[in-house]
Amino acid sequence: MRDTVELRNRYFSGAVVSVLTNATRICRPEVAEALHLVDNAILKLDAPTDALAAVINQPHGEYHVESIVRDMELFGHDFVLQTMFLRAPGFDSSSPEVLGPWMNIVRRLRPREVMVYTLDRPAPAEGLRKFTVAEMQALVQPLIDEGIKIQIKG
Repeated sequence: MRDTVELRNRYFSGAVVSVLTNATRICRPEVAEALHLVDNAILKLDAPTDALAAVINQPHGEYHVESIVRDMELFGHDFVLQTMFLRAPGFDSSSPEVLGPWMNIVRRLRPREVMVYTLDRPAPAEGLRKFTVAEMQALVQPLIDEGIKIQIKG
């Protein structure tokens, strides 16, 4: 990261350096330090509970939403939270058991920005369905009304 930022500063000073991560290793000091060097640390969180993350993300090994959220808090508010909205067997981003707890995590973290998006190409798994931009806008409108900056991509 240091080399990347140094080269950016030397040759492309106007460029923005962004890193997208699933946030599973941000608890490691060297990972957090590297992410603090970039302009946009984009930390991904698709589900608000371990059970829902198991359905939609199918993580391998240890994955605990609460631990990841606590690690995200170490960034203060200086990060972008990215979340995919979709419908799948056993998971629907618009359902109360997903949307309500996810919104509470957003309120707790108050990131600099939130990016919500949906599928933009055929998915490898069957039964995944995308949201429209209008649907996502309606779902996140309460957060927007609370002053949280949200970018919506369809």
